[in-house]
Amino acid sequence: MWHVLKRHASSGTSWKIDCFVLSGCSADRACMRIETELKFPVNDLGAVMERLRQISTDHTPWYFEHNIILDDDKSTLKKQDILLRLRVGLNNKLTLKLPLEDKRSGLAKKRQEFEATLDNIKEVESIFSCLGFGAWLRYEKCRQVWKLDRVKICLDVLPFGRFVEVEGPEEFIIEAAFQLGLDLSRATAKTYHELNRDYIAQKHLEPSDDFVFEPLELKAVAKELGISMNILKE
Repeated sequence: MWHVLKRHASSGTSWKIDCFVLSGCSADRACMRIETELKFPVNDLGAVMERLRQISTDHTPWYFEHNIILDDDKSTLKKQDILLRLRVGLNNKLTLKLPLEDKRSGLAKKRQEFEATLDNIKEVESIFSCLGFGAWLRYEKCRQVWKLDRVKICLDVLPFGRFVEVEGPEEFIIEAAFQLGLDLSRATAKTYHELNRDYIAQKHLEPSDDFVFEPLELKAVAKELGISMNILKE
């Protein structure tokens, strides 16, 4: 198995992919962005949606997502806090998230992010498999995305709960949380994988990295949100 993705020792924040360097550094910041986000657990998304309708009209329909986190059999990427993800949803995407060199703390989670839209996600998954990167975990959610000023707001329904994810500059995240009536004391910078593990521990359930909907549960959620069953799990 090849070590296709590894740290390039001689260049601070550069990352070597096989025989070329993908730079997330000062040389060319146009090739990446800094993702800054907070998640807010909510019991009911209805109140948040009502507030959003009063201040914005820019949103997607509700849609279903299936996500595949890739890693090798030694969990090389996980150990380095690197996320490599294939996403099937409103748009099919390949995403790479890298830890920041600057470890200064803040309320929100911050990471370098590279993202590309894919036409043939199955073929890309096969390419990564040939390079030694297979599915480490799979997770699903139903999502609606809203645009508000300088933030992106994602309403998310997962098998273990409902969340509002707010992404943008931290000061605008806090302002948006106030506008939407979200409780900052409940805000979390954890990933959905980490939140799922917390849920499993709280409920004393059998440990599992995957979190996907049961068929009947997905059918009920899709009906509630107005998602066509014809596009689910294609």
